Amino acid sequence: SSQVINKPMPIAITSSDSEDVVVFSEYDPPAGLQDGIYYAQTMSKDKKGYIDYVEIEIENGRIKRVIWDGINIDPTTGSRNTSSLTGAYVISGKNWATQSYNVCHALIELQDVSRLAMKSDGTTEIIPDVTCNISCFVNLAQECLDNSKVGFTKEDYLEQLAILITNDGEYVPDITNADGFMVY
Repeated sequence: SSQVINKPMPIAITSSDSEDVVVFSEYDPPAGLQDGIYYAQTMSKDKKGYIDYVEIEIENGRIKRVIWDGINIDPTTGSRNTSSLTGAYVISGKNWATQSYNVCHALIELQDVSRLAMKSDGTTEIIPDVTCNISCFVNLAQECLDNSKVGFTKEDYLEQLAILITNDGEYVPDITNADGFMVY
């Protein structure tokens, strides 16, 4: 035991995406948010093959947890978050995982999508280290909040999504608008 006293020791610290991060917010959330987990995704892939999704958890009428990521239509490709950490998915500025985290954290703090101050080009200047286009996030997050107001949970969303997919794996074309978002 005297061999380890006053000697440097390697340690590892792990974290999990599911860990709660407590964020203080002085802002009021939109009225009418119902508690639960809400989900929205694009109905078509982007130019790099990713389908974006946002998941928002509402607790006590407030935004508690937000996830923004993308899954690739190529099953051998990881999520956009994972791919950005390995260097397979590169954007300008900080890696995409960091920018996504910062956008999600900002929404938890600001409690309303409109407070993210998205400019006409899809960027925002109020979130530190975020240079990516956040328009997809803004649209999907707003869809989640709208779903919350009517109690259309993630489970309901995914159930309806499964119904909308035809036998050959193609989406029914009349359910999306020009931006690829589900309309109902």
